[in-house]
Amino acid sequence: MPKNIFYLREIDDADKLVEAIKTKKNGKAVIVGGGYIGLELGAALRINNLDVSMVYPEPWCMPRLFTFDIAAFYEGYYANEGIKIIKGIVAEVKEVQLKDGRVLEADVVVGVGGRPLTTSFKGRVEEEKGGIKTDAFFKTSVPNVYAVGDVATFPLKLYNELRRVEHVDHAQKSAEQAVKFYGDNVGDTVLFGDNNPQSPKAKFGSYWIKDGKVVGAFLEGSTLEENQEIAKVAKLQPNVENLDVLTKEGLSFACKI
Repeated sequence: MPKNIFYLREIDDADKLVEAIKTKKNGKAVIVGGGYIGLELGAALRINNLDVSMVYPEPWCMPRLFTFDIAAFYEGYYANEGIKIIKGIVAEVKEVQLKDGRVLEADVVVGVGGRPLTTSFKGRVEEEKGGIKTDAFFKTSVPNVYAVGDVATFPLKLYNELRRVEHVDHAQKSAEQAVKFYGDNVGDTVLFGDNNPQSPKAKFGSYWIKDGKVVGAFLEGSTLEENQEIAKVAKLQPNVENLDVLTKEGLSFACKI
């Protein structure tokens, strides 16, 4: 593998990337991927004064979680910080050559995104939905063996089904068996608040509504107390009769539940 192409899977990968950042000061970096890890790396590389381009095939960043409106804020924010975003395009590494013919100079190329690493456990533990099946306490089918983080497929009481959760918060708290969920990103959505990336103190959020109930919520720029109110909405799933009214009420809707 060329010395300037990096994957990010383990601590050793991160250490190698840090060394590259130190030796390629003021260089150019191309990140292939627009998910959670890609966004985190984009910010880290830009903070370290690299010229950053992000390339991903999806129509907007983090499409499995973000709506178009939520993603527009982050893409705008990153653009304001000098990060170039090229979306809807699949990249091929040469220098970095895009399928539309454009070529990006790159001193650092980072490949991001991953799947649960379960190959070592094939045939040894029960699996489900691409992960290792556990109970509510993250116990696997093998006595005294536990699985935590995004590798675990566990019973989520809120939806009465087995699920995997790919989020740093879950990775930290699943070991303590105290995961907090903010619902699911299904159904219709409403956007509230100020999502202008030019705003000095942007604060905005979204509700997901299915079958007349709020089933998920997202909040950016909030306080700890406001996050707790949003989490309560996702848990209680209150009824919603009018989406326009919900949009106008925004965060106050959560605070009055």
